[in-house]
This record gives sequence, C-alpha cells and structure tokens, in this order.
Amino acid sequence: MTDVILHDYWRSSSAYRVRIGLNLVGIPYRSVPVDLTTGAETRRFRRDTGYVLWNARISRDGARVVGAFGDCTMQAWDARTGDVIATFPTHGAIVTRISLSRDGARALTVSGNKEVRLWDLVAKRELASHVMKKSFAIAGALSPDGRCAAYGGTDGFLRCRDLEANVDRWTAEGSGWIEDVDVSADERFFVSGGRGKAVVIWNAATGERVRSLSLGANIPMVGVSPDGRFATARAGKKPPPVWDVETGALVATLG
Repeated sequence: MTDVILHDYWRSSSAYRVRIGLNLVGIPYRSVPVDLTTGAETRRFRRDTGYVLWNARISRDGARVVGAFGDCTMQAWDARTGDVIATFPTHGAIVTRISLSRDGARALTVSGNKEVRLWDLVAKRELASHVMKKSFAIAGALSPDGRCAAYGGTDGFLRCRDLEANVDRWTAEGSGWIEDVDVSADERFFVSGGRGKAVVIWNAATGERVRSLSLGANIPMVGVSPDGRFATARAGKKPPPVWDVETGALVATLG
C-alpha cells in the first residue's frame, strides 16, 4: 500500500497513535500536515527514499520538524519554509524516540541498540552520545533548554544525564519497563509510563518521585502540559485521564 495518506496535526495524539500503528505493521504512508484551527494544510515535508517514517517531532516554537526513517537516518526541516536543514546518520538502528529543545536547535534520539544521542541541528553535528550497558533504551525526553536528557528502557530505571558533560544527574527506579517520557516546559517535572501500569511524576532537579498514578494497564504514551500543571496518559482502550500534578487529583477524562 503506497497510496495511504495520513492527514496530520502536530498536537493530535490520535494522529500520533495512527503513526505508531502504521509503522508497526509496516504500511508506508505520506503525511499531509493540516492546521486544525483553520482546516488548511500548512506544509508538506517529503523525503522520497522509499523508507517508512518511524516518528517525527515539531519544536515547541514551531520552527523545526525532525523525522526518523527506516534507513536509520534522521532529517530536519525548516517548518516555515519546508527546506531541508540537514540529514544525519543516526544509530545504525531504528530511532524509537525523538525529543527537541524548546527552540528546535537540539534533538535527542533514542534507539533500540541501547544508544542515546544529542544533536546540534544548527551546527549539523552530533554533540554527545551514551550507551546504556544493561538496558535497551526505549524512550527519552530532552529538557526544553537542551541541556539535560531523561531516558529509560527495559530495566525500569529512569536516568537524567547531562550528555555534553557526560555526567549523570540522577538515576531512579521506576515501575517496570519505561515506554514513554515527557517533560514540562518549565522543566520542573519529568513524567514516565510503561509496563509498570502507572504514570510516575518525577522532580526533574532531584529525581524524587513526586507521585505514582495507577492505570491498571500498560502505558505506551504519557504527556505533561506546558505549564507543568497537568499530566495525562494512554492505557489500553480507556479514555485518557488528566491529573493535577501537584495533588494527584483526577480533573478530567479526554473523550
């Protein structure tokens, strides 16, 4: 199937889940960005290599788009013009997660061969890398300032590391395999989820567990609001809940 078109919106979790499904079953598709506020397509980002786009991210300021492909490369575009900024060889393995700094100048990539890498998209070069010795890396998030990365995988530990300085800030034990990590824009919290069936909220500075919120099912996706006030997660077919980070109170259910 080469004629599949995914009408995509960068803030849509539904489109994100569809991308995951298409990639898992190996169905090639073409992404057509749509601005849901106007119903208009804003930009197309193409790379005619014949390889599946595994995942993509847009920076918080909307300046850059980065995509990882099935040929183990990563490409960055100027979101406003659609021009290619650079193409990078990544890990020699499929990139499972991309996370961008606030200004889109830096990218964190995580792959299944235990590698985590930090990239300078402006200078078009790799800044730093780290190989996890015992665990396969699955998910990671880059702090908005582009300095600190939190990542985890099959051993259930979340690590916060200054990749450029090659120094661990902290390591904390989560709840089972970590499959997704997000960070608040104010850099106060990291949020993780996975096979431990609980969303864990972490103090980004200290690694202290702020609270654990049980969902009773594997959690492949978590998110935290830009202001750090709310957290959400996807678990099975349940509508995603929204919690108050400070109190742990359930404040809404999406859908």
